[in-house]
Amino acid sequence: MAEEQKSVERKKRRTATEAAASISSMVKESIASTIRAKEEGKKLAYAFICCCYDEIIRAMDIVPVWTENYAGICGAKRDAERFLARAESLGFSRSLCTYALCGLGFDQWREELGSMPPDSPWGGQARPDFMISSGQILCDPRNKWYQAAQQYMPDVPIYNVDLPHPLYEKDIEVADVQDYYIKYIVEELQGLVKFLERQTGKRMDYDRLKKLVALSEKTWNLIWETYELRRAVPTPMGTGDAMNTMVPMAYMMGTQEGYDIKLLKTIGETVNIPIIASGGAGKLEHLYDGVIKGGATTLLVASLFHFRKISIREAKTFLKAKGVKVNL
Repeated sequence: MAEEQKSVERKKRRTATEAAASISSMVKESIASTIRAKEEGKKLAYAFICCCYDEIIRAMDIVPVWTENYAGICGAKRDAERFLARAESLGFSRSLCTYALCGLGFDQWREELGSMPPDSPWGGQARPDFMISSGQILCDPRNKWYQAAQQYMPDVPIYNVDLPHPLYEKDIEVADVQDYYIKYIVEELQGLVKFLERQTGKRMDYDRLKKLVALSEKTWNLIWETYELRRAVPTPMGTGDAMNTMVPMAYMMGTQEGYDIKLLKTIGETVNIPIIASGGAGKLEHLYDGVIKGGATTLLVASLFHFRKISIREAKTFLKAKGVKVNL
């Protein structure tokens, strides 16, 4: 008689900050939203995180499907092995990138079934309308992964964006070659825009793109300031939580969710220095939340004023009416 196996209860990783604890539900919703978007007939694109074209696809109302992220979820849920084994059975070596192998195994199975593989983690990975590779001299799979996937989705076109980082040489200063790289990358991104215009049948809204790029700049400012606060001793956010909260910089650029209230609140309650909330406000209520719920002592606002959504006086009048101390 086989020995009865005891069920092992998986313990959730402890997080020191509320912001890190909220990431799981945020990622889950991100994946679920791609499945809903597919059902609603929206255009979906396979994409890589930290791709440098986030704002371009969002400005054209294209929904990104972050394939590296989904492969990571399969691994985190301890459910990647069946997709890896399927990829290996198709002739791919286990020595290849496991993110790519997991994604290829999943895609082939989904295409074979005509539906999501059984019990797919968090509902599965939606089929794309097109795929956008992004090399960045980071790893070969970012160029070759989608080409391999096209074996199982021959009707799905690919555009490869070549975004090289300047090579670091002892006898070459980046300033001496940066103009070449800028010109090259601009041409690559312009080519991507033309490709997306053909695939979607719509023109790029450059005014909207400009706003999304400005929003990303504000988001990066907020991330930088948050990470600078981690220098405090003891740190208010350890490395584990910092890695968890990389989600905004990895695949939420160009989105406006308002201030990360839980992040601000965590830092504000832990570090005994003034907190400046910079970037992310999309309406007056976000300013109030940043002070009252987030615990910020100062608000740094740009896009709301630059794009004339509201005036500085309107913002101050609103906050004062809510009981927030301001100088009119």
